[in-house]
Amino acid sequence: MTQPHSAFLLGDRLLVVQCAESLLARGFQIAAIASSHPDVLQWSRDHQIACVDPRSNPRALADAAAAAAPFDFLLSVTYLQMIPSEVISLARRWAINFHDSLLPGYAGLNSTAWAIAANEPQHGITWHVLTDQSDAGDIVLQVPIEIAGDETSLTLNTKCFQAASDSFDTMVDRI
Repeated sequence: MTQPHSAFLLGDRLLVVQCAESLLARGFQIAAIASSHPDVLQWSRDHQIACVDPRSNPRALADAAAAAAPFDFLLSVTYLQMIPSEVISLARRWAINFHDSLLPGYAGLNSTAWAIAANEPQHGITWHVLTDQSDAGDIVLQVPIEIAGDETSLTLNTKCFQAASDSFDTMVDRI
């Protein structure tokens, strides 16, 4: 009998909970979740999943990842901090990040605002391999999103989160 895949998740929005629920439904084991969002931490505790608020001390993320290892996948979903290479390297198979733009364009923060300010007709999301450089890893999956004439950063962020949720299983299938 084969062991289920395991994942260490990072995320500061409720999207990470949706992704965790999808993984659990697919038979994955969640090794741990790192988040500063109180509802994510509570969801983790409610599901008896180890969790840590990485803001608790400078080594909290690295220590939690080391304690959760070994795990197959590191999945960063709406986690806006740089992830140390010592944490990335703990993933036995893949370390993947969700970014709310079509990389390589609009890397970094506030990508939806930059796309709207530039009057872009299209935006999108990218699931990509994590590296030591921000938003620079190989692309696993991209999903384009049309930008409406009356779009705001809030509405475009909402579309990006929906696209991430909708494409998560496809991304997992690819890795």
